[in-house]
Amino acid sequence: MNTSERDALIADNIALVYFTLKQLKVSIRNNNAISFGMEGLLKAAENFDKSRGFEFSTYAVPVIRNCLIRYIKRGRIIGRLTDAMNQPDTCRLTWDVAEITDDTVAKHEGSERVHEMLHQLEEVNPRAAQIVRLRFFQKLLLCDIAEIFGLTKERVRQINKSGLEWMRVNAA
Repeated sequence: MNTSERDALIADNIALVYFTLKQLKVSIRNNNAISFGMEGLLKAAENFDKSRGFEFSTYAVPVIRNCLIRYIKRGRIIGRLTDAMNQPDTCRLTWDVAEITDDTVAKHEGSERVHEMLHQLEEVNPRAAQIVRLRFFQKLLLCDIAEIFGLTKERVRQINKSGLEWMRVNAA
């Protein structure tokens, strides 16, 4: 498919972005959502193969939907992290590292032993300590923590489990 055909395909199917926004109940006044939808439309136009015998809309809607869902999920994570940052004595998040103050841990747990165990875990495995803190003290979901650290949800679960196991073994 040449550039002019692709451009014509995109121009003729911009309504698919708005259709998908409406299906997902996202405001059509949200310029960021429209941009992500258009990104999906561009991907669909670039990868569409006429020879397979499908209509373009059949191929494009799932691609657009996936881009919009990624946008929505990212917005939820950023919203939750922004809320956490605006609350006093909660975690402060930088672009990829979560740091929680000692006062926060002590306040949430009230146990000096847990506080001490987290410090020991941090020396052995800092990432596991951060994940345990985010999971249990900030109540973030595995998928949210995975997004922060750039890991899969399953890998976050494994690291969390190993961190807790380390704390159990060394608490005795």
